[in-house]
Amino acid sequence: MKNEIVKHVEAELMDGTTFQEDIAIIRDKMSSTFVEVGTVLKSIQEDEKYKTAGYATFKEAMKQELGLEESRAYQYIRAVQSYSLLYHGTVNHATTERQLRPIVKLLPDVQKEIWQEVAKDKVPTAKEVQAAVDRRFPKSNKTKKVTMLLNKSEEKTLVPPEPTPQQKLGPLMEYALRIKELEVMVATITEAAMKDYNDLMEENIMLKTLLQANNILIPAAKKINSAEEARLDNERIVQDKREREAAVLEKIKENATPMQI
Repeated sequence: MKNEIVKHVEAELMDGTTFQEDIAIIRDKMSSTFVEVGTVLKSIQEDEKYKTAGYATFKEAMKQELGLEESRAYQYIRAVQSYSLLYHGTVNHATTERQLRPIVKLLPDVQKEIWQEVAKDKVPTAKEVQAAVDRRFPKSNKTKKVTMLLNKSEEKTLVPPEPTPQQKLGPLMEYALRIKELEVMVATITEAAMKDYNDLMEENIMLKTLLQANNILIPAAKKINSAEEARLDNERIVQDKREREAAVLEKIKENATPMQI
């Protein structure tokens, strides 16, 4: 009976695949191994699942259960984090943890830039990734004694030249630039937030002023309406009085004799 894994792979090839498709399958299987391992290790470490098995530390659990050094476990975890970061926007994904190791401790944007540089046409080797990092951040030349035998009895020690300030700073310069960019970004956001706050305060003051004016105008309008209603009532009373007087005069005229008139 065939191994279940073999059956599964053969099922993928049943309809016939091209060379490039087969290569894509291989890459997917190769990358899934370290990605799956790193993802599970990350879950164990972050959720402290090892404590449920009686281990006090992640380090102890890795050593006892897997024979794995803590540093090696973290290499898998950091590789998964970088793999997830680089997955979208790239075609040639890493197939081993080793390929990502040179960049895992760099800033996310720098990781993306370096990977895009070395993975344009193919999946790069770990050496190619390391070379790209070294080009980006030249290593400081450690002072070494280079011994050259001039003859059997004479030796001369040569000391390499001192590294330039830029070479000494290396990654620190990159971090300093990133920090400066973040400071400018924070200052811009803060300025915009303060402007919005000031605009809101001005609108609040205007609203309070309108409410105060409204509180004054409404009673005044009520008084005006009351006065107008009183005036109209007086006019109606006067009109009614005149109409009654006119009616009385009219009756007197109707009942009077010509002599009385």
